[in-house]
Amino acid sequence: MATKKITFSIPYNGDIGLIEWAVSSGQVSEVYFAGPKDNNFSNPYVDLKPHTDREIIKLLHVCAKGNVRTNFLVNKNTLFFEDILKIKKYIRHLQKKGRLDVITISDPYIVPILRKEFPRLRLQSSIFMGVDSFRKAKEALKMGITELCLDPALNRNASELKKIMALKKTFPRLKVKLL
Repeated sequence: MATKKITFSIPYNGDIGLIEWAVSSGQVSEVYFAGPKDNNFSNPYVDLKPHTDREIIKLLHVCAKGNVRTNFLVNKNTLFFEDILKIKKYIRHLQKKGRLDVITISDPYIVPILRKEFPRLRLQSSIFMGVDSFRKAKEALKMGITELCLDPALNRNASELKKIMALKKTFPRLKVKLL
């Protein structure tokens, strides 16, 4: 039996050359990124220069060329006060300009809205969503989440992880990530 190679989900930090190098290594499965200044629906990182739309589009193309998934972060702690139409418009823009595979979401409020608008996109729970139990995992999946990025508190809880993994019977597209 062949040994599987470990792959990584990495952030885009504004250095496209670093992403090109990482993608060429064959060990990157996904690059996640926040939007540019006017379309950033993620919690800002301290001392990080905002990306431009041009950089994000180039990132989408680099990832597509390397067959690496792209993951747009829509993970502010609360999105209730954000302009939902603006979020949907930027997601459509990304789809038009390149390949967008996943949206990471923190606020359960927006999940059904994005699921209805973008039925083919994978929606991932952010760790900020607080999915820290089987019950919460099941509810997130029923809302339209297809990938769970579980709360780190579950990393050492084998019995709860087994119950969550059993949800694949009901939700066959389920993908689970641990931090």
